Amino acid sequence: MFDLEKAEQFIQKQTQRYPLFEYYRIVDVDSYEVYEWKKSHLMATGEHCYQVWSRNCACRNCVSRLAVDENRSIIKMETTQDHRIFLIESVPLKELGDHYALELIKEVTDNLLFADHDQKNNVMLTEIIYKMNELSTHDSYTGLYNKRFMEHELKREISDWKEERPLTIALLDIDQFKTVNDNYGHLVGDRVILALSEALKECAESHNGWACRIGGDEFLILFRGDQ
Repeated sequence: MFDLEKAEQFIQKQTQRYPLFEYYRIVDVDSYEVYEWKKSHLMATGEHCYQVWSRNCACRNCVSRLAVDENRSIIKMETTQDHRIFLIESVPLKELGDHYALELIKEVTDNLLFADHDQKNNVMLTEIIYKMNELSTHDSYTGLYNKRFMEHELKREISDWKEERPLTIALLDIDQFKTVNDNYGHLVGDRVILALSEALKECAESHNGWACRIGGDEFLILFRGDQ
């Protein structure tokens, strides 16, 4: 049960400890519900944390979830649809429970050492930040999710699993892949990797799931539901 009074006392100390930030909020990383610090009071917003970024589901590289999972402070940059740029530091709040994080947020649109004035509205910068956030969860070669994403997300999927909702997890690799490389060359081996990755991606998306590359020729795919 969320102790609002205890949380208010805690966040008040944090605003004094981190005075340079503009926004302070507590996120429940299980439900993604947000409690925002406004006018010296902590209040439930009735929104999910990802809605401020104009998304309809949780970010795959949710910085608060990662901070709680790894029990350490983590920083990332995020953008809005109007190309504003924000710095977010997320700190796990073990004092309130094992699934809460404090998000310290500051707009840095006009405080960066460089800006793409010729492109206007920081379009180029926001695209770079988007790609950086994508790379944090994706394998750069195949476009599938990466091993780090799998380690965090798989644990969460299993934890949230209910018996009435089937959950299928499959590990697979390419048999005798070394023979392919030895006999036909690494370029052909790369094509095999890419072809399988694309097939796994399409299969996962059509079955409400996700796929990731966890090694050279090793993959994991997850399906939710009974499709």
